Amino acid sequence: MDISILPACRRNPGYDETVYARPLWGWIQLDLGESFDINDIKLWHYISAGRIYHDVVVQVSNDPTFTTKTTVFNNDTDNSAGQGIGTDAEYTETSSGKDIPFAITNARYVRLWVNGCNLNAFSHYVELEVWAPPVTTP
Repeated sequence: MDISILPACRRNPGYDETVYARPLWGWIQLDLGESFDINDIKLWHYISAGRIYHDVVVQVSNDPTFTTKTTVFNNDTDNSAGQGIGTDAEYTETSSGKDIPFAITNARYVRLWVNGCNLNAFSHYVELEVWAPPVTTP
């Protein structure tokens, strides 16, 4: 399976499948199918053994090449991904996932960077949720 670009899918609780990125520095990209106003991303990497994933960068864009993008999370303090020096803290993975709230941004694509973890060079992705703000009725 080519994981460089993952198609969007609906959340399916209990469905057991993990995307394993090779032990190489890189990114995966999610296409939501159309542009949405979004304001929160929830991310789960593999949670066993208190893993801490390095150089996590989360970006959103309406451009599939990410020439124009908004970075909503970045803990890459040495700019090894070439996406800018991050100021967010590393965190220990838990079953609650990592909640990344941000200002409402219009985007179609989500790009996730990661550079292995404290236990090995693998970059596991278990689940990703992209949230929109609540709809208000006039």
